Amino acid sequence: MRRLLAIFPLLALLAGCAPSLTYRIEGPATDEQRAALVDGVASWNAHTDAKHKLRISAKGDYVVSFPERIIADGRDWDGRECTKHTFSDVLFGNANCPTAPSIRVIRALTGVRLLQVMRHELGHSLGIAHIDEDGPLMGGPGRVKAEDITERDITECRRVGSCPEKAP
Repeated sequence: MRRLLAIFPLLALLAGCAPSLTYRIEGPATDEQRAALVDGVASWNAHTDAKHKLRISAKGDYVVSFPERIIADGRDWDGRECTKHTFSDVLFGNANCPTAPSIRVIRALTGVRLLQVMRHELGHSLGIAHIDEDGPLMGGPGRVKAEDITERDITECRRVGSCPEKAP
C-alpha cells in the first residue's frame, strides 16, 4: 500500500494518509548529526502516544539531510521541515519542498543549536506550526529561546492531536 501511495500522492492525500513518522538520514552526516536526530526523536517520544511515536528506520518516509545552505522564501534558514500539506502542493509541487517529506538542517550547526533546530523541525513533522510568542522551541523565526521542548510546545502538540492529555 505504501508503494501505491508513493506512486500516487494525490491518492494518499485523498485517503487522508500522511507520511509515517519514520526518519532516515540521506547523504553525509557526522556522528553529532546522527546523535541529534536520535536525541530529537527521544525528546518528542517522551510526550507522544503510541500512534504518534517517531522512529528512525533505514526505510524512513522522512528524509533527513544536512545541506550546506537552505534557501526558501528568499532567505537563508537553519532548518526546514517539508511535507506536501495541500491539494495544490500535491498537484503542482511546492518550490520550498525539493523532496517531501523531508527535514533539512544546515551542516554548519553543532552543539546545542544543532539539537535545538533538529527538535524544532521534528516538532513540525508532528503537525505543530510556529507558536506566535517568544520562548517556546516551536516559536517562529527569531523567537525560539528554549533549547528543549517546553510546556507551551506540549500544549500545542496536544492541540493538534499528536500528544495525549495527561492522565488525571
